[in-house]
Amino acid sequence: MDYESICCSLQTVRAARMFYEYGKLDRLLERDITTSSDDLYEVYYELLIAATDYMDQKFNEDYEYDHWYFSFRSMMQYYRLIREYGGLHSMKLSENPYIMNAERMLSAELYDCGYAGGMGWGYQKKISSEWSSGLIVETDEYFNSEYRLLEALLAIDEWYADEVQKLEILLKKEQALAKRYVPELEAA
Repeated sequence: MDYESICCSLQTVRAARMFYEYGKLDRLLERDITTSSDDLYEVYYELLIAATDYMDQKFNEDYEYDHWYFSFRSMMQYYRLIREYGGLHSMKLSENPYIMNAERMLSAELYDCGYAGGMGWGYQKKISSEWSSGLIVETDEYFNSEYRLLEALLAIDEWYADEVQKLEILLKKEQALAKRYVPELEAA
């Protein structure tokens, strides 16, 4: 085995380790990404699919950049729950502290991916249809943070999943309290 083959093997092993650390090794295996001799770029598309619940990619030939769209079940559920939370507290989506928390997390996770250039991103918090909440990532020929983006996607999904659990507990408590306190009965 030559030096280049060893380096290629280590790249795939590194990616598998990331998936293992985030508890998603099964997703990697479901995509049948088990050959450690593959070059990272040969399996990168498959790694991104395995890291997310939905992915779409298009190449813009006029401007020579890739347009990626990533979505997660946890992200969709999070934005549904924060709307429910906002409804209980009569607040606009823009005033919801959970929106601000998600924006801070996304900025922190994606900062390292694009600080050297070659990448821009945005996100949607819609819930109108399946996968309407998601990350929009655009990369060009200068992008060289493939591992950082892959790890950011895994971390983002993990964050949303953790926050969904916390929000579900909070909403159950608040809904139970709201049922106990009925202002119309006090007025009577």
